[in-house]
Amino acid sequence: MAGNRKWSACLLLGVFTLLSLGLGKPALAQGAASTQLTVGPQGEYSDIKSAVAAAQPGQTINVEPGVYRERLSINKPLTLRGQAGAILDGGGQETIILITGTQDVTVSGLSLRNSGGPATIPYAGVKVVQSKNVTVDQVKMSDIEHGVYLEQSSHCRVTNNEISGKVNLLPEDRGDAIGLWKSDHNVFSNNHAWNVRDGIKFEFSTFNQVSSNQFDHLRYGLHYMYSNDNTFDHNLFEDDVAGATPMYSKRIQFTDNIFVHMPGERGYAILLQDSDNCVLKNNLIMQSNVGLHFDHSNNNVVEGNTILSCGVAIRVLGTSTENTFAGNKVEDNVVQVSSDYQALPNIWSLQGRGNYWSDYKGYDFTGAGIGALPYNSLNYLAKAVYEQPLLELFADSPGIQALSQGLQMFPLWQLPGIRDQYPLLHPAAPPEEWRPYLSSASAGGNPVWLAALSVAALLAAGAILRKGWRRRKNHA
Repeated sequence: MAGNRKWSACLLLGVFTLLSLGLGKPALAQGAASTQLTVGPQGEYSDIKSAVAAAQPGQTINVEPGVYRERLSINKPLTLRGQAGAILDGGGQETIILITGTQDVTVSGLSLRNSGGPATIPYAGVKVVQSKNVTVDQVKMSDIEHGVYLEQSSHCRVTNNEISGKVNLLPEDRGDAIGLWKSDHNVFSNNHAWNVRDGIKFEFSTFNQVSSNQFDHLRYGLHYMYSNDNTFDHNLFEDDVAGATPMYSKRIQFTDNIFVHMPGERGYAILLQDSDNCVLKNNLIMQSNVGLHFDHSNNNVVEGNTILSCGVAIRVLGTSTENTFAGNKVEDNVVQVSSDYQALPNIWSLQGRGNYWSDYKGYDFTGAGIGALPYNSLNYLAKAVYEQPLLELFADSPGIQALSQGLQMFPLWQLPGIRDQYPLLHPAAPPEEWRPYLSSASAGGNPVWLAALSVAALLAAGAILRKGWRRRKNHA
């Protein structure tokens, strides 16, 4: 009897345990369902702001299609996910989504439009302040001042977004697609920005990665000050006033980027101002007024780049020194190298290999692919452009080209220049992704208007000739 009672007690205990587990399952399912809130005609909430206020940390808010005329403030971990057609309209006032003092927030799938202004105040589509681990992904922004603005925020991800500014404003009055102020260790990838002021603006921000973005039809693709140790790779800068303008910064890496069509007077593909120990490697630069510009910038490495069909391929001012140029392809530019002719020493080869210059006329006597004679950039047009910068606008005209060739044959004065001791006779093969751009360059020709303006350019160049003639006469 005692044994039977023991077995009965064990059986009752097992049944009780199974019943307890079974009863617990619906409670767990109910708890899992409660982690998501829905906004919209079929949801528990008619507006997003109420759902944000009610959400517990870690919950997901699903936003159904529709136009929601409201602005949000988020200060706790949550996910805000929009379905196709979910539009958040800021009504032209302030920031649309403000994330402050929190972490682990995700905003995805929404369309944001009509933020406030002006551009001097960082109102944005999404503004992140003193937060970390924030993700902004697959968000479409239009008619906004700034797209995404990070202020003292770290370890955020801004990916796969489309950002367009206020097209009714002048470019200089618009905001930036992405802005950073004292924000470190963030990732920006696969974003497309157009019709804004600047693509990305860096201020006092370090260790950020910018990859595979497209910046077109704006002022500066990259506006950059006082920010060290950032990397930029596989980005496309096209039809901008200028590409990248790092200033007062150190240890920046530009690799495998494409800079195309920046022909205006301020058209610099990459401009380094007071920036040291940077790496510019394997970039394509073409159809720009100036390809690479160095001012007060030292100890930089420029390797494996292609600079094609520019007004001035490389400009190194005398305040820049100990920069290394090697393995670059410098082809069919009006001026291959320009300086102020008081330049401090720079290095034009690395480990016995220099650069490919399309205007080099030497020969290879050893079969090593290296010219037997050094390449010298004794270019009279480069001198003329330095003394009369406006000549850059006409440098590709037939008149100026004829003048330059004439001065090479009948020199009026002697010029210093750079010397590449080991010029390459054959350039490296371009990457496959460059081929569409290289094909368009070979198919195009010089603009017709340059020929029409060549007479004006010759008149401006006359001042250079007269000055050189007087110099020669005085030395005679």
